[in-house]
Amino acid sequence: MRLHLTRRLSLLATLAGLAVVAAGLAAATATASPKAATPIKLAILSDCQGAFGAFYEADLGGAQTAFAKFAGGKAKDPKKPSAGMTGITVAGTPIQIVGYGCSNDRADTAIKETKRLMEQLNADILKRLTTEAIRIVCAADLPEQEFDEVIFPTLSGDSSELAQDLIQAAHQRLRSGGRLFASTNNPKDRWVQNQLKTLFSSVDVLKHKQGTACIATKTSAQKKVKGFRARFAFRQGARLAYVESRPGVFCHRRVDGGGRALIRSMALLQGTDGQPEFKPQRIVEMGCGSGAVSVAAAIEYPDAEILAVDSDARAVECTQRSAALNEITSIQTLLASDGMLPEPGTWDLLLGNPPYYSDYRISELFLQAARTGLREGGRIHIVTKLLEWHQARMEQLFGDVTQHVISEYTVFTAVARNKPGSKTRR
Repeated sequence: MRLHLTRRLSLLATLAGLAVVAAGLAAATATASPKAATPIKLAILSDCQGAFGAFYEADLGGAQTAFAKFAGGKAKDPKKPSAGMTGITVAGTPIQIVGYGCSNDRADTAIKETKRLMEQLNADILKRLTTEAIRIVCAADLPEQEFDEVIFPTLSGDSSELAQDLIQAAHQRLRSGGRLFASTNNPKDRWVQNQLKTLFSSVDVLKHKQGTACIATKTSAQKKVKGFRARFAFRQGARLAYVESRPGVFCHRRVDGGGRALIRSMALLQGTDGQPEFKPQRIVEMGCGSGAVSVAAAIEYPDAEILAVDSDARAVECTQRSAALNEITSIQTLLASDGMLPEPGTWDLLLGNPPYYSDYRISELFLQAARTGLREGGRIHIVTKLLEWHQARMEQLFGDVTQHVISEYTVFTAVARNKPGSKTRR
């Protein structure tokens, strides 16, 4: 996924802008009229609150980078993107940024803020669409409907299998004559072009110093649809556990080393050196991916209630399918990115395998979920290779912080000491 979140967000926004500029150029060429010089009012929405609020200015800067590089845009304040931009022109049509929206990574907030920007700022898009026509969809797959156009920005070095999957999905959803606008940050790209040419008979290429944009037109249906789902198994105790995964989902095609270490760490709850056995009845896994750890927890504790949480809709869907493959009914799923658990202060055990990108912000999200979600005496298990930060931060939030080396990974275990909401809780 992301090695450096700020850089990737900016690059993705730049590439999305590149694709949009390509779409705008194509549309302007096809629909040029005497009214083409009328400014198009544009508003930009990003998260200024929540887990990714710290990247608000970086997101806005990334969104505006394509306008600066390809459409003559000039930042009013290079150090503060939210100050605005002037001089943007696409295919002879001026673009006016009329405002910036603030969301908090929740779909309902994003929809509300989108409507506010359109209605209060009188964005031109409001004259072409009603607010009811705008939908924000967070789902494992594209909506089951026909589209005229699809915009798909990619990054060189991303999962090639995921890109193939999404390009195929876009082709399937496009009407005959519909167009896919795809872009990459590789100015020497051949791979994206070749993938498009396997499905689209017409592919136009626009080369830029910062990347490549392609306009692919659908002329016929795909003869043979390629499957990208995978199933694999691992042994948990005396039985085999089965997992279904898809491109883009953590633990695709296999259980990674960190996941295996986290699964093995549950043996620490059995009690040793005079310590009593800890039997969790309510277990939550943060960042469930394809569901391998949640399935293992359900097998290990068949009477426990399991909640598998992820911000990726595909991961949630895969975890649901993995549970069904193992005929497990005790796993519930939650699609969320804010770290807020239902029924705070009632969970016995939290398991987490946080990714290494985002400058520990996702690790912090997991730890805060445990801080508010666990009951007094509840346990947290976090697997990582980044020891110094996790040791220091967990000592601030929990008691009995201990490192356990399991294979090439370290699992931190700790205990929630104070009741949720207590003023003395650190």
